Amino acid sequence: MNKIVENILVGSAVFLTSPIWIPVELVKGTKEYFIDSKKNNQKKEEDSSKNNQVNESNNKEDENMEKENKNYETLELINPNKIKSLNLIYPKNILQNMKNISKILDTNYFETFQKNMKDEGWGTGYIALFYGAPGTGKTESVLQIAKNTGRAIYKVDIAEIQSMWIGETGWRVRGMFKKYKKYCKTALSKNLPIPILLINEADALLGKRHSFNSGSGPISIQENNQVQNILLEEFEINEGIIFLTTNMSENLDGAFERRIFDKVKFDIPDKDTRKKIWKLNLSELPEEKIDILARDFSFTGGDINIVLRNIKKQKIINNKMPSFNEIYNICKTIKIIS
Repeated sequence: MNKIVENILVGSAVFLTSPIWIPVELVKGTKEYFIDSKKNNQKKEEDSSKNNQVNESNNKEDENMEKENKNYETLELINPNKIKSLNLIYPKNILQNMKNISKILDTNYFETFQKNMKDEGWGTGYIALFYGAPGTGKTESVLQIAKNTGRAIYKVDIAEIQSMWIGETGWRVRGMFKKYKKYCKTALSKNLPIPILLINEADALLGKRHSFNSGSGPISIQENNQVQNILLEEFEINEGIIFLTTNMSENLDGAFERRIFDKVKFDIPDKDTRKKIWKLNLSELPEEKIDILARDFSFTGGDINIVLRNIKKQKIINNKMPSFNEIYNICKTIKIIS
C-alpha cells in the first residue's frame, strides 16, 4: 500500500515539475500566443501613466470648480443708497400693484404683516413674482422698491449660479439661500430692515417639473428637478423677502404658484403709457411729435431707453439735438423684429 502511494506521489511530482504544453488554438484561435513578462510590465506602466493623466485631469476639474465657487461667493449686497433713483411709469393696473407691494414692505408695515402671518400659522416670509416681456421694467422695479423701502438687495442671476458640474447647481442654490439667511440675521442684529433676495431671470427654474422613470431620466432633467425641489423647500421655510423675475408667462409649476404672494404681469406699455415715458425723457419735443412716437412704435421701456442712448450718441457726435426725423429713423432701426 505504501509503495502505491509512493508511486502516485512521484508521478505527481514529475507532472507538476514538467513543462505544460498547451495547443495555440486553445489559447487564441490560430494565432501564436505567449505571455511575455517584459510586455506585461510595459502595459502596467502605460496603464499607470493613463491613470496619472486621469487623476491630473480630475484635479484640474476640481481646481476649476473651486475657482467657480470662489467667483460665485463674491456676490454681495447692494445697499439702497447705491441704487439710482428712477421715476418708473406704469400702466394703471401695475402701478396699483407696485404701491401695494411697496406699502407691505415698508418697515412700518412689514413687521405687522409677519406677525399676522405667524398668528394665522402661515409662513412669515414674502415672495413675489414679476413676469412678462423683456425690457418691461421687472428687475428695475425690484431695485426701486428696495430703494424706496430702505432695503439692501442681494441680486443673483440664475446664469451666475448654474454650473456645468453635475450636482453643483443645487449646491450653489442652497449656498445662495444660506448666504441670504446670514444677511437677514445680520440685519436683524443691527436693527436694519430685512434685505431683499432678487432671483433674476429665473425662467429655467420655475417651469413644470418633468416626470421620468427612476434611473432612466436624463441627468439635466433630474438635476433641474432637484434644484426646483430645493427652491420649493427654501420658499416654504422663508422668513425674508424674495422677488423672482422671469420672461416666462406660462408653464409655471403649480407648487411655486402656491408659495407666491403676489404675481404681477408686466405687459408691453399701452400707447398712453408710452407717451408718458417719451414725454418724461424728451420734454423738448412738441406734444404732437411725442404722440407720433407713441402711436407708431410699440416699444417697451427698455426699447425706449435704447433710443434715448442713441439720441445721446448723436448729440455728442454732432454737438446738437437730433431732429425729429432723425429720432424717428433711430426708432425704425433699433429693432430687427418688430
